[in-house]
Amino acid sequence: MRPLSGSLYVLAILLLAAACGDSSTGPDGSRRFTVTYEVSGTFDSCTVFYITRRDDVEPDQENEGGDSRSEDTALPWSHTFDVTVTEMRPFNTLVRAVCTASSALDVTAVLEVDGEERDRATESGQNVNAGAEAQLTIDG
Repeated sequence: MRPLSGSLYVLAILLLAAACGDSSTGPDGSRRFTVTYEVSGTFDSCTVFYITRRDDVEPDQENEGGDSRSEDTALPWSHTFDVTVTEMRPFNTLVRAVCTASSALDVTAVLEVDGEERDRATESGQNVNAGAEAQLTIDG
């Protein structure tokens, strides 16, 4: 068998790299994401509803579904967590701020995944409900 020429060698390496898949996907077909929720605005406080990784699942373990939580909190508010998904187990993210005041104010809910904004909503009024959400999958 003849050795590969320079251009064939480069082509072989590129094909091998493509066959191995996304470098952010683990050898078991999983991918770990960092999720950050942020709520800000002119309301003094809001009730924030959100989905996070369950406490009994480590960040590098395959997710087993999220944990729905709510907090009555002052603004600004944020929450960051890591979650690992597989092709069979995507993860649905959600943050929603419900706020009430005697005058019109505003609130913004932001969802970031791996440092990039995925969704944002801003609402203004006396009674507002601003939410951001995304589904985390192996493809994105």
